[in-house]
Amino acid sequence: MLEGEGDRQAERAPALREPVAPVEIALRRDETVDRTAERNRSGVVDSVRALAALMVLVAHSSFIANGGTPGPVGTALRQMLGAGVLIFFSLSGYLIAGPFLRALVDGRPLPSISTYFVRRATRIYPAYWIAFAAVLILLWPAGGVKPYQYPVHVLLLQSSWPVSGEPTSIFFVAWTLGIEAAFYVCVPLAALVLRALHPTPWRPGRLAAVVLIGAVASAVWAYIAGTQLDGNESVIALIGQIGLQNYLYAFAPGMVIALAAMSAADGAGWRAFRRLMAAPWLALPAAAALWGLAYAVETSSNVDLAFNYQVVFVLGSGLLLGSVVVAGPWITPIVRVLAPVGLISYGIYLWHDIVVQLIWQHTSIGLRGGPAAWLGDCLLVAVITLPIATLSWFAVERPIMRRAASWARRRARTSNWSPGVVVADPPSRV
Repeated sequence: MLEGEGDRQAERAPALREPVAPVEIALRRDETVDRTAERNRSGVVDSVRALAALMVLVAHSSFIANGGTPGPVGTALRQMLGAGVLIFFSLSGYLIAGPFLRALVDGRPLPSISTYFVRRATRIYPAYWIAFAAVLILLWPAGGVKPYQYPVHVLLLQSSWPVSGEPTSIFFVAWTLGIEAAFYVCVPLAALVLRALHPTPWRPGRLAAVVLIGAVASAVWAYIAGTQLDGNESVIALIGQIGLQNYLYAFAPGMVIALAAMSAADGAGWRAFRRLMAAPWLALPAAAALWGLAYAVETSSNVDLAFNYQVVFVLGSGLLLGSVVVAGPWITPIVRVLAPVGLISYGIYLWHDIVVQLIWQHTSIGLRGGPAAWLGDCLLVAVITLPIATLSWFAVERPIMRRAASWARRRARTSNWSPGVVVADPPSRV
């Protein structure tokens, strides 16, 4: 606890003394709360972050072992592990959009947009800027860096910039951060539009319909862009091939899961959806099966199928997330192991590929060969990455997040602003 009065008030809030189900984190998120404190975090959600980050780390480590060609089985496994980025997207739909969806459902004021943007910017940019600087120093692109690329990549605009290959041109894994940043901007703007169109409280089912319509439109557009615009490098065509519109559907499962928690008595469809999420023995195998099906779709000779494989991956990621956030006691041992890793998951994601690229292209310390080499390289990358990610958390991310929370509390006191959603994240680690 850093800031005296703000945190003491949070500790005295009666709602914080009550156990809150992990799913409620999306519904009671308060931008004035210090989310670096353990009492304000969900171990389940941190475990999902850890799982997604480690999946991507393992997938990318395969490039050291065999240059990214691990054979049919290894390739399938790598592609399914790479779906960890889609788990991140689903989780953002759940956590980032959740408070705005709750405000629309309850008819409350929307969360303060200026405070929201400050909290989002301080969470994503500082650690990214340090990693980006490391890329420029250690992995200078073969073609150099053009002047326009500095501001574009520093501001995470590369995934919406109409230049062929721009999203991955300097810092490969940062293309997903560019999509995340665009989603962060989209959420409050969309909430303002929906509030203007329907000032009274929304029914969760109607909001879910809006989300699903947007998801279907996004998936259809991604298919059109992939099949009709591929290879066309005109500015208009490039705008169509990149940006949030091609990935918005990946955030939809998390938003639907958040809405499901707001609809306790809203129809048989919601009840069936919640029963599926509450049955891990069914949902988790189904998620794994969908990931396997997604790879089969990706490698299909049918173009219509092959260009829609990520939709199947997204459905699997949504099932995984939904099952985990409403999990019962079975998840407790998993949380004890993964939750601490989830704290440093952003650093793992940022730094693991730098480590992979350095080992693969600039050293000879990595192992080359089959599955055993891949496993050894995973351990090597993890041993190097985890301390760097831990340093990033303690030296950069946590201090800045605490300062941002302190600023948000002072602003709330001086401006008489009410966040609309006034209960902090759940104190339980499970």
